[in-house]
Amino acid sequence: METSQRIAVVEIGSRAIRLLVADILPVVSGTSVAKHSFRLEPVATGWKEKALGKALDVGGARVTQAISEIADVVRTFDAEADALNAKRTVVFGTAAVRRLDQTQLARLGASVRNLRVLSRAEEAELSFLAGVMGLRDKITAGNPVLVIDQGSGSMEVVVGNVTDRAVEVLEYRSYKLGTQELVNALAERRGDIAALRTDLAARVDGYERLSFVAVGDPILLGSAATKLAWVSRKGADPRDHYSPGEVHGKVISLTMIDKVIDLARSKPEALRQVIDPRRPHGGEFENVIAGLLAISTFLRRERKRQMIVSGHGTRFGLVWKLAFDMMIERVN
Repeated sequence: METSQRIAVVEIGSRAIRLLVADILPVVSGTSVAKHSFRLEPVATGWKEKALGKALDVGGARVTQAISEIADVVRTFDAEADALNAKRTVVFGTAAVRRLDQTQLARLGASVRNLRVLSRAEEAELSFLAGVMGLRDKITAGNPVLVIDQGSGSMEVVVGNVTDRAVEVLEYRSYKLGTQELVNALAERRGDIAALRTDLAARVDGYERLSFVAVGDPILLGSAATKLAWVSRKGADPRDHYSPGEVHGKVISLTMIDKVIDLARSKPEALRQVIDPRRPHGGEFENVIAGLLAISTFLRRERKRQMIVSGHGTRFGLVWKLAFDMMIERVN
């Protein structure tokens, strides 16, 4: 890879559509973890809320409408990528897109060029790449690393390894602990946070143990973790525009999560203003609190005391994957 390559990816998730345009740049020397010959530099990002997961829960015309709206957003992002001279644009779907039936998927595919629907295994691999490659200075080469990606539709748990020559997924699990399902569960319990925590503890305790023992702090992807890191910044102003990239690499303890959950029970209105000052009753409070409950429950089961927050998502993992493929093509 002698010159830079500009790649664009568009992610169709359960809750939103996201754009990432990034340059794959050659480097002279390796990193402290792996001697890769390239690095990523984001050029542009975009985000548009389109709740495909909720539409699928309702069904019927809501899904048809959601597909039409998603196609419009993807075309807008596609045009933006072209304007930025991206040499390649890939559109991919995760958990919610996997839920589409064949007719619905064909309708979406007819409106979106280069659509790629990730399998659970592919999504796990990209989550792992996004987590470890963006935080290479936080991990130790040769030791298994735990990466958790909590999306709206599911929670992917991946254990993998990083060496001088490869990034390898050793084990992955996909759990129904996405924020949308957790929010629904909280609503069924009439907002009783303690009841949801008790139910989650029983559910997670029943999960089969991971075969590989991860070393060091787990890496967390997803809006619940990044939003907690954002609002807990030193001197944070709730009115600041939310920017996950600014809290990339921040360490959050389970003790801090416990304090936030306690505040959610004792002073919910005040915490709503902190989590989403622009729309305190728009649903972000429930997303964050329910998501954190599942994260803390799972990490305690794995005997972890803190986590490293990643401001990168699955779309970063896909760019890394494409970069690896380019490197292999160059070598061959």
